[in-house]
Amino acid sequence: MAENGRLNTATLVPAYNGAPGQLLEPQTAAQWAWMCREAADAAVHLAPEPDDGVPSCYRDYAGQQAAWAIYQRNGSPTAAIPGTSNHGLGTAIDIALTPSVTAWLAPNASRYGFAFDVPGEPWHAHRIKTIQVPTTIASGEEEVMRFVKIQGKTGARRGGTYAIHNGVATFLGNAPADVEITDEAAIVALQGVVSGLR
Repeated sequence: MAENGRLNTATLVPAYNGAPGQLLEPQTAAQWAWMCREAADAAVHLAPEPDDGVPSCYRDYAGQQAAWAIYQRNGSPTAAIPGTSNHGLGTAIDIALTPSVTAWLAPNASRYGFAFDVPGEPWHAHRIKTIQVPTTIASGEEEVMRFVKIQGKTGARRGGTYAIHNGVATFLGNAPADVEITDEAAIVALQGVVSGLR
């Protein structure tokens, strides 16, 4: 197992609604994307905090050292000793909080496997359990999210996994997928009905 803060970033996945470079381990990324999509259905926008010298998602050892130095100097925000943070495992997200985000997360975050388990840090969401991301919801066949793995590169399309929801695709790096597509004709057909598949 990789050491805390020293993960191979090639195995990590871009955080949904995150800025470039905000990465998570694949299961956390999938659960985070699902939670973001369902929050959006309730007109709530979830996103990681912008990085301000300390990464808000995966934090390598040097990033945790920077967070620890700020904590030692200022006394806040709290920070884990380098090598012990769940940010260093890619399983934590510092969420940009607004009143509507806070109100939505309080009753809902645990459904997606997340907890706010750091005292004094209401923005720090940590995946504490693995939840299977569904492809349908109980009320019928409406798609919540489907993960489609596209093999290889063809034209502008990147190989990897895409979260598809309501006809919009979001690139998720190499996250686990429900369906794997290798046939070029099927990829072209999928691109015809899903916006954002690039």
